[in-house]
Amino acid sequence: IVLMADKAREANEEKLNFFTNISHELKTPLTLILAPTEEALRGKLSVTTRNQFSLVKKNATRLLLLVNQLMDFRKLELNKMKLELQETDLVQFLQEIVNAFAVFAKQHHIDCRIITRETTLPVWIDCEKIEKVFFNILSNAFKFTGDNGFIHLTIHKDAVNGEAVIKVQDSGIGMGTEE
Repeated sequence: IVLMADKAREANEEKLNFFTNISHELKTPLTLILAPTEEALRGKLSVTTRNQFSLVKKNATRLLLLVNQLMDFRKLELNKMKLELQETDLVQFLQEIVNAFAVFAKQHHIDCRIITRETTLPVWIDCEKIEKVFFNILSNAFKFTGDNGFIHLTIHKDAVNGEAVIKVQDSGIGMGTEE
């Protein structure tokens, strides 16, 4: 059993190394796709061409995000990931993330919004990591929410312990207990 466990750990390590290496190899071409795409978008383009370049940029950025997530996973596995905390207004921070989905929400008639009584809610977070978390949550919510549905982020400050509380609800198919 010990030998099998060692082999399984070794196989897992090789798999992680493979994904890390692939991630590094994908990152450069994605960056090289994004640079001229962004340059083209700054120029004078027809509406159709601008929309096509915007789609290229959006999907290349999404792929780059996934590659970075794979690399972050490896750092996490090796205990080399460090938090870089900074004070941030949570309401504004999450509103910017929700705004990134506005066009898609409008196209599919999905009511995606933040519900809060807080005008500001200062918190100490690692913005990059929390952004990834909420992009992932919202991406999944959109994936499983049909046209004319809703996705709501409710934010409030817990009166007892002063912690920020974020609740995400949608009209999608939901998740089972295990998920």
